[in-house]
Amino acid sequence: MSESTKSEFIEKIVFAAVPILFSCIVYLISALNTANERLTNLDNKISIVVSPENTPRPNQQGELAREKLRLDFMTEQHESIVRHTENRGLLDLLFWRVEQLEKENGKK
Repeated sequence: MSESTKSEFIEKIVFAAVPILFSCIVYLISALNTANERLTNLDNKISIVVSPENTPRPNQQGELAREKLRLDFMTEQHESIVRHTENRGLLDLLFWRVEQLEKENGKK
């Protein structure tokens, strides 16, 4: 092979490789931009859950739901205690009345 044919062959390879290399570089830059956007979005989502000190932040909706459940439970518990007290008083009254009736029937 002569020097001119080698030169032409190298020139053809370079002209063929340059667009391919350019496309690869453009693809790489676009992939890096996409990865950067995804990381930014993830970082924004993480900042909602975790504070900068890496401690978990309380979920406000979850906190509100837990507080409502706690209040509902406390209300139900209080109502249950009140019903129990009323029922206990009624039972004591009924037992007392039965004892009174038995005493009256025993006297006769």
